[in-house]
Amino acid sequence: DYGSDSDSDDDFMSEEEARRADRALERDIDEKVQFWVDCIQSSAPGAAILPVASFDDLFAENDHQEAKRRCDILKQRLLKHEARRIQGIKDRLKEYVEQNRANDEAALRLRKLLGSYT
Repeated sequence: DYGSDSDSDDDFMSEEEARRADRALERDIDEKVQFWVDCIQSSAPGAAILPVASFDDLFAENDHQEAKRRCDILKQRLLKHEARRIQGIKDRLKEYVEQNRANDEAALRLRKLLGSYT
């Protein structure tokens, strides 16, 4: 049946478009939101940062699911980046310890950065 093939193609295109939109949203988060989170963390290490998302009113009426979906993606991107950042600090600190340089100024700074996470 030709009609069902067309429906299948439409579903595939919709899924592909959704994936492309999600990737674009992730890039936007990485380039814009994460930039500001990194700026705040570099000037105030250990500061609590509370992202606030708005513009729910820009989506179709009663389409709060789209706003929630985007907020969920934002949360996951920020958590993933933070986990990588913390692991990177731990890895660098481990190198200092293994080189018997645990009391170097840089190692002490790394320890201080981890202070609120351990």
